[in-house]
Amino acid sequence: MAHFRQALAINPESEQAKVEIEHVLEQKEKHLWAFAEGAIESGDREQACKYLRKVLEINPKSGKAWLELGELTSDPQEALGYLEHALIINPASERARVAIRQINEEQEAERLRARQELEQARAKEELERLGHLVYMSDESAKPSRKVASKWGVLRVGRIALMGIVLVCGLLIVWFTTAHETVMPVPTATPTSQPKATAVRPTPTMTYRQAIERAQRATVGIGIARDRGCFHLGSGAVVDPTGLIITNLHVVEGGNLYCITRAEYLEGETYWYYNARVAKRDTLMDLALLRVESHSDDGSPVSNLSLVSVPLGDSNKVHTGDTIYICGYPKVGGQNVTVTKGLVSGFEESRTLIKTDAEFSPGSSGGVAITENGLLIGIPTLLDVAPWGSGKIGYLIAVNEVRRFLQSYQGQ
Repeated sequence: MAHFRQALAINPESEQAKVEIEHVLEQKEKHLWAFAEGAIESGDREQACKYLRKVLEINPKSGKAWLELGELTSDPQEALGYLEHALIINPASERARVAIRQINEEQEAERLRARQELEQARAKEELERLGHLVYMSDESAKPSRKVASKWGVLRVGRIALMGIVLVCGLLIVWFTTAHETVMPVPTATPTSQPKATAVRPTPTMTYRQAIERAQRATVGIGIARDRGCFHLGSGAVVDPTGLIITNLHVVEGGNLYCITRAEYLEGETYWYYNARVAKRDTLMDLALLRVESHSDDGSPVSNLSLVSVPLGDSNKVHTGDTIYICGYPKVGGQNVTVTKGLVSGFEESRTLIKTDAEFSPGSSGGVAITENGLLIGIPTLLDVAPWGSGKIGYLIAVNEVRRFLQSYQGQ
């Protein structure tokens, strides 16, 4: 594999090298599948998951691997993520839908049990508190000789009151728990929606200025060829010192990449920097690049102050909100483009944002902002109907990007 990759680096047009690499990867995937199936048969779920993750490193579009991982993983949330990936790849997979429905029903049943136990504990605490108050009242009471003859009657009354309170409490607990039934949860369980908040430009920045800042924070990502930087996709500058977020599928074929951008927003792009992949996340299709050197002489960069886009909060975005997408699609020219659309919905518990905004494969890894200029997602996938009359775009939600960046900074 190393020799074939080296041959491809020397001659990127070598079809033989490409075919040989593809053949090696297919063989490796088959062997990993065999190991995974053997681990499943022996009952070693952990080892099977390990082999399946390696399969996905080779072939991220293997719906079967995502499905098997979802059924073998013990953590419910992690399993749901795998199964929902399997559904994105194969929307007709009834097996994935059944597994998701089963997990959701089990989680709902567990939440119901926890709620019942909490209500019972609260009822018990309330009864104990009432009993304690009655006991304190009994201890502190000092009846005079005139009312001593009535003490027995009062004590019997308090005991009767405690009994009534106890019976009422138990009836309330039984009524609230026994009449609740576990309802089947839909395949895609929506999360609780926070109250909608109007997204408006900040007082110090108009929406036009916000878009221009997003354009300047958008870069092109390519691979060096004899004639220059061959465009692969787009990226979002998230730190002025040179940290760039993009899709993993944009940079999954190497490690060192060229970074292009436009000096003027309506001008053509030029190759300015070289960047290296600092972190990958196969599951979320994210990659982090760090700018290392200048393109002209290869000298290390220092004191970079690139324009970056600030991170927003995808939980505050709602269906119908306006968004703008910036990228280098390489369709109709070399300059950065801006398209406008609406948030059309969500998938995978708001991990993915759906939009009707236009963007092409060259814009993958670019910038998607709200009207106030905050990064809200990374364009990653365009799903086109087979008959060609409909399409929907998918953005990786910025909250997933934030977690990815935090895991890198914590290393």
